[in-house]
Amino acid sequence: MFERSQEIQEKIEEVRSLPVDETGHSAEKREAAKLLRMELMLDSAGFVIGAVGCLSENLYIQSDDLKHKLSLRTDIVHPEAANRFVDSILKARDGVLSYSDWVLREYVDLKSFYDRPEYAMYFSLLPQNLKEEYLHKPRPVFQGYAVFTIHYPLAVGLCLDENLYKNIDPKINAGGFFSANILIFKLEEGEILPIPVVVEKKSDSSREQKRVHEHEAGHAENVNIIAAMTTKKDTGEELRFLWMDLTADDYLEVKVFFEEYQRNKQDELIPEPLLNKSVKMLLGLAKDEILAEMKPENGNVRSHLNYLQTQEGLYDYIKNNLHLNPGNIAYEQIWNTYSVKLQELTQDAIDLYYFYQRNTEWNNRREKFRLVLAQLPVEEWSKQLNETLFIEEMETFISVRDGIDTCISRMREYGSRKLTSDEQLSLDRVAEFDKRFKTFVSDNSGMPILKNLKEFRNEFSGLEELVRETEIYAIGKRYDELMDEINSLGIRLRWGHDKDTSRFYSELENLNKQFNSDSQDENIDIIEALDKYEIKLKELQERIKQP
Repeated sequence: MFERSQEIQEKIEEVRSLPVDETGHSAEKREAAKLLRMELMLDSAGFVIGAVGCLSENLYIQSDDLKHKLSLRTDIVHPEAANRFVDSILKARDGVLSYSDWVLREYVDLKSFYDRPEYAMYFSLLPQNLKEEYLHKPRPVFQGYAVFTIHYPLAVGLCLDENLYKNIDPKINAGGFFSANILIFKLEEGEILPIPVVVEKKSDSSREQKRVHEHEAGHAENVNIIAAMTTKKDTGEELRFLWMDLTADDYLEVKVFFEEYQRNKQDELIPEPLLNKSVKMLLGLAKDEILAEMKPENGNVRSHLNYLQTQEGLYDYIKNNLHLNPGNIAYEQIWNTYSVKLQELTQDAIDLYYFYQRNTEWNNRREKFRLVLAQLPVEEWSKQLNETLFIEEMETFISVRDGIDTCISRMREYGSRKLTSDEQLSLDRVAEFDKRFKTFVSDNSGMPILKNLKEFRNEFSGLEELVRETEIYAIGKRYDELMDEINSLGIRLRWGHDKDTSRFYSELENLNKQFNSDSQDENIDIIEALDKYEIKLKELQERIKQP
């Protein structure tokens, strides 16, 4: 059994012991509690990464050895949940190993039929009617691309060409799918074991193949996190699915109600309490899909959100899981609530995901972030990300990053205007600060760094003030403002189709080309060029306004 890490326990006690005023409140204590919760969620995310990593390093590791190694390598925040997660991934690993052994034995016993071990696995995944067809085919029975995917401890993997793939289930996602129990395997000891399986369709794009593989691996991890988050808070309490914030009885009530609703072919509104429970369940299903797409380095979460909001699409959970069709009054009632909540409640999380994806300094956070979200029902995402300061941390980083980038982009040579020695010194100081800033964030982004980012921002504000006083910065500012005006006017003119608009757009293009050329010409005075093209742009704008 795990125990809470001593260091974490001490941090909790430290926050609890902070003084409060006569009303029982303290801004310092409130801020410390927010940062601590953020740190604990990141530590829990790190535990999941560490556990799967240890299992990947040694697929045959025993439970006690794995728990001992994790106790040394990671911080344990929630011991009971940590135990449930480790027990769950070990059960998945046992299924992978047992089934892999069976596939090899089956292949050896029936080499003339299977030809390759991968075909033995493929055959075991087929629907019964297709299995019978294959039994009567001439040799060689199987033809086509079939290979085991990269070894992964939480699921058996198989990659197939399109012709073989569609035979397993033509309704499944075109790229691949994960199932926690597509196979039920009986061990020699008589134990029944569900086998987690990932099946992928071969892609001509290695980048897309990797994305699909990691997406399905994300589903495999989610299943085990869901198991760890299925718990009773106290002895005697009913089972609770923390993943979607529903009790087992609530979940069953929704499933039974809609089975009866469908059987009776009803078409009426459902009660408000049942609507709320249904939406919680649907958001839990959407959460699994969103977080799976956050696992690949090049995940496209916004596209997946669009798929989740497409009626009668692959991820229409109201149709696929509640068995209601568009047009039914209960379908429309649930859809109107679910789709709005899904859009509103996920925006902060998706914005943060793309922020971590764009800024490579945050690579350590990107993988942990989806596992932070896994700890919260979707309805809590926006609230917790703001309260635990993830959003403020991002905004603080952006304010420093934008300031650095603006200084560096403006502190350069324009036409014949070179940097003075003092200006070059200021630019060098900004570059040195930039390097130090990037290095710190890269090395520490796995943990909360808001306090440090604020210190960097305060330090940079003094440096930025000195830079803003230089003449070259003022020139750069004028240059940027002129280019912004040109680009803004160009966007307005681009879609015009009448003759005058086309002529004005052509003039603006020529003005833009000439200005860019002059600003790089070492024989041109940049101040004179700016004066000249600011006047030309104003004249063009005046002519455009004339009827």
